[in-house]
Amino acid sequence: MDIRQLKAFVAVFEERSITLAAQRLFVTQPTLSVTIRQLEDALGVTLFERLPRGVDVSEDARLLYPQARRMLAQADALTRMFRQRRDCAPLCLGVDSDVGRSQLEALLARAARAEPAILLEAREGCCGDARLAAEDGRCEDELFLPLWEEDFVLAVPKGHPLTARDQVDVALLDETEWITCPHHPSHHMVGVRAQPVQDRPK
Repeated sequence: MDIRQLKAFVAVFEERSITLAAQRLFVTQPTLSVTIRQLEDALGVTLFERLPRGVDVSEDARLLYPQARRMLAQADALTRMFRQRRDCAPLCLGVDSDVGRSQLEALLARAARAEPAILLEAREGCCGDARLAAEDGRCEDELFLPLWEEDFVLAVPKGHPLTARDQVDVALLDETEWITCPHHPSHHMVGVRAQPVQDRPK
């Protein structure tokens, strides 16, 4: 039993006619009849009863039909999968550890919508045909194209003079001492909670 025989069987089952099924498959009627007979011999059953006009289906044919349709659909899916891989242009994208998962997922979704013919592979680190990274992390020979911008959040203690302002001029930030973290990737993954300082008893 092969795909060609299953296609012949499904065509005859749906058309209820050797003539119409042969036209549908672009083969001759004798060729189609031989193919159906080969399938019947392989299964050891009679699938169709030849009538003066058309054919009648047997109970075995009714049992085989949904299975045959499912097998043909799976074969078509396999063919499409490998054909799409062959027709797609591969692109390897290096992703820095600074890039969040939600950002990467959003970018991959946008890329798939914009160009479905790209077979995109994402790898962590400085590698690939292109890189997803912050501008300050690019190499000298790399062309940087901004994809999005992120806002900074200013956190100040309650009662700080800057809390009274709706907008803060960047120049005012130079007048305040700030708690900063060293520039290291590990600080993007570690959170620190500061405990309030208790007043000493007088």
